[in-house]
Amino acid sequence: MTQQTTTQQQTQTNPNGISPPISTTQTWKLYTLSDAYLPRSPVTYAVERVIEIPSLNVLYGAPSSLKSFILADLVMCMAMGMQWLQQPLHMGLPVTLKKPTAKMVTQCAILWVDFDNGLRRTPERFDMLGKGHKAPDDAPIYYTSMASPPLMLNDKKSVQYLTTLIKLLDVKVVVIDNLGTVTGAKVDENSADMVQIMYNLRKIVEETQTAIIIIHHQRKANGFKTRMGETL
Repeated sequence: MTQQTTTQQQTQTNPNGISPPISTTQTWKLYTLSDAYLPRSPVTYAVERVIEIPSLNVLYGAPSSLKSFILADLVMCMAMGMQWLQQPLHMGLPVTLKKPTAKMVTQCAILWVDFDNGLRRTPERFDMLGKGHKAPDDAPIYYTSMASPPLMLNDKKSVQYLTTLIKLLDVKVVVIDNLGTVTGAKVDENSADMVQIMYNLRKIVEETQTAIIIIHHQRKANGFKTRMGETL
């Protein structure tokens, strides 16, 4: 790739007409069309036509919609290298409407970061799903629950620790449960602080070349009836 590092003299005209030089150093990595024209490898999917590697994804749903459980089933299939949703989940529909839902997955190592369900429910779920899928105890699934110090995505040291851990374990899919518990103290999900948090997540994705999936809960009702989209 082409990297251009330049030191250039820029001028700025003041009201008196004098143009003093301003020294700036450009250290961004710049590309040209010749770089864009280079062949690229095909897109790799963690889940067929749904989740790319690398990518940043948010799984959103209402309370009690089984978000975490369904996602845990998915990553178990990834670790085993087996199709996900081999049996249709269209319960209650006529047989003629029950279309196949199976999705191909890329077999890879998984890291599950839990700050929501706790040290009782999280291993219970992996116990049940692992036995249900006949997964060996050395299947490449790593999980942590209510770890200390907690993950704070607005803190550089915390972000760097997660980045290092991902590289050390050589995982390709990371699940974080859930967004509201890892944004840092006094950070509102609708505030400008979220811009920095999402940027940090994108940086982790690019540096580790992983698919990060964040579980995000529906916002609590504020006592006023609003349109459905307002609960996002």
